[in-house]
Amino acid sequence: MARRPAKRKTPGHGAKTPKLLSAMAANPRNDWRIEQLVSVAEKIGLAVHPPKGGSHYVFSSDQVRETHLTVPYKRPIKPVYVRLFAEFCRAHLDRREASNG
Repeated sequence: MARRPAKRKTPGHGAKTPKLLSAMAANPRNDWRIEQLVSVAEKIGLAVHPPKGGSHYVFSSDQVRETHLTVPYKRPIKPVYVRLFAEFCRAHLDRREASNG
């Protein structure tokens, strides 16, 4: 029986995460759901704070200290929030990579 080649993963997060981030950045109008944003955030190490009596999720990073990102739970998520989320994730990944050497 032939062995399957191992899937290549980017260090620190799942193989699909960069693809999903790229898809979000390339097509922010694609009816994205908050569950997809939360999944990506958790995989790359962002802190996710679900709403407590409100309607917004808050994403924060130990790498991007000067800001956090607030995204309304309402579906579909407006393209501007998806674009901001993708930029925030990229900034987190870039700074994490730079701090690791």
